Order: sequence, then C-alpha cells, then structure tokens
Amino acid sequence: MRKVFGPQPEDRREAINWPEDARSLKRKEGAEALPVSAKKPLLTMEEKKAIRADRDTSVTLGELCDDLKVCIAEHPTQYRDQVNPPRRLDRIKAGLGDKPASSLKPREAEAWLDGLTNSHAQGGKGRPLSDASVNRYRVMLSAAYKRGIRDEMVTDNPVKGTSQRKPKNGVIRWLQPDEEKAIRGVIQRRIDWCEEQGRPQEANWERQHLCEFVISLQTGMRGENSSGLRIQEWT
Repeated sequence: MRKVFGPQPEDRREAINWPEDARSLKRKEGAEALPVSAKKPLLTMEEKKAIRADRDTSVTLGELCDDLKVCIAEHPTQYRDQVNPPRRLDRIKAGLGDKPASSLKPREAEAWLDGLTNSHAQGGKGRPLSDASVNRYRVMLSAAYKRGIRDEMVTDNPVKGTSQRKPKNGVIRWLQPDEEKAIRGVIQRRIDWCEEQGRPQEANWERQHLCEFVISLQTGMRGENSSGLRIQEWT
C-alpha cells in the first residue's frame, strides 16, 4: 500500500495516518471497502452503495450513447466508419435515451431490437430489419454500456442477456463475367449520356457509382460501408 504526500507537515501526517485508517476500515467492513487508489477517500460499504445507487439512477442511456459518439469522433483511425455507428447510436438514443441506463432489462433490450424496422421517416412502419442489421444495433448498444462501465457510469451490461441473431445468408454466389460486363455497360452509358447532355456534375456522380460497383465487387463490402470510405494519402 503506497501513498504520495507533499512537503508540508500536515501532508506527512495524512500519509502516515492513511494506511492505519485503511487497515482499520478493512478489519471493520471487509476488503471491498478499500479504495482502488490512495487518491480516493476511504468509504464504508454503505457509503459506497449509496454513491453507486445515486450514480446508477442519474445516468441515462442517452448519455452513454453521447459518450461513445464523442469517443468515435475523436478516434477516426480506430473507428474508420464515422457514419453508421453514430447513426445507430442516434436511433438507440431516440428509442431508449430517456431511460436510466441501470434500469434497462435484457428483455426490454431484446424487445426494442425486435421492433427495429428499416423505416425512419414513416414512424417505424417499414419492414423489420434483417438479422445482420439488428446484430449491428446490438453491438453498438453493448459498446455504449462497455464504455460506460469503463468510465464508471454504470456497473452492468444488460445486453449480455440478449441473443445474437443468426443471419439467413441464403444463396451466395459471384457475378458471372457477362453479368459484370452488362452492369459496367449500363453505368458507362449513363456517364456518356450525361456528358452528351452537358451535365458534368451528374456524369461525375455516375463515375462514383462505377467506383462503388468496383469496390463492392472486389471486396464484398455493402454500399453503405463503401460510401463511408475516405482516401488516405501515403507519403
């Protein structure tokens, strides 16, 4: 057990008294009553429970989402996709943000995930999201709780009690050479038509579609993921 103290006499007295106070508290309350750092005050188990209860009822799920969004924005190399994770966190916040984070139950999280649809503008009246998309929302919800636990905003992650969906992949196949050639031809004809009509901006948009098609074809990325890519210059 170590404690750093300053040059003043009262600092030395505090440093000398702190270990004995900590040992007395440990004998009285048990090992869990000790702080993880000598910089933190000595608290009894009852005091710790009171602080934890007050903290757990005051932090909302929306605050957890905002905290993770800030982290994503500040670490673009770790979170290369700067579009979809914040968008999912915004939807989680819209649906559950006012709820105290510690009060969310696994069954409530499961019910909210089951109710996700692919329509934002129609008040949630669209088709249900695919299992793979629901899993992505589940990952973001869990990530918000994991960061909240790390920052001592919450103590438990209720998403652990939910089930991951098993995607129905169906039939997976590659484009045939003639199919790829036909798609490239359609996009190229659109580019040529825009240039003939004197619409250079629309022609550039069509060229972007051609780039997106090539990236998706060569990497298997979804369109929403490839659109979030950024060009990095190598020196």
